[in-house]
Amino acid sequence: LCYNTLMKRKFFFLDPDSAARAFGCEALPLTAVDARERGAVLYPVYLRVREENGRFKRHKRYTYGKIFTGQHNNVVAHVILRYLLWLLVPVKICVLHTHPSCTGHRPEEFSKGDEMVARLWGIKYMYLASPGGNLYKYDGKAGKRDERGVLILNKIYDNMPRISMKIDCRKSLPHVLAQSDAERITQNNRAYQECIRKNV
Repeated sequence: LCYNTLMKRKFFFLDPDSAARAFGCEALPLTAVDARERGAVLYPVYLRVREENGRFKRHKRYTYGKIFTGQHNNVVAHVILRYLLWLLVPVKICVLHTHPSCTGHRPEEFSKGDEMVARLWGIKYMYLASPGGNLYKYDGKAGKRDERGVLILNKIYDNMPRISMKIDCRKSLPHVLAQSDAERITQNNRAYQECIRKNV
């Protein structure tokens, strides 16, 4: 499963933050259209690269699996399913997800479900690509809060695609994005194409 997903994607990054930014650039425009959270699992891989002297050397790189679609304010069920599969592999993973822009939730903050997932054994970091164009990184073992009791997230990027239109999620939601529309949006996504051109 992991190998097949890896071979389809073929984009490898030097560090998990770069891979997480590529995910945010790819997934945020999809979330912008149908107001559903997106998620994926980010994991390390080892590539055999031929050195100048002709010998092969293993290089650690990072990639993420297939992006899955959750509900408007929840992608945890999909994350837990994939987490259970990854328990069979002795590596630490990161969880990636987006938040939509709406009037009924707090898109720049973690939900209780997000915090719960970030604390699971074997998860190194939890990333949030927010509608404000920010990428947040959270270590579940940190757990620091501000004076309002809100979890403090480490902002590592603020230059990703933004979701400008807020929806009123208490009234109605857009239709779920079809696979063909998702592929078209991804192909025309300049920010994402720029990220994968920098892959290593």
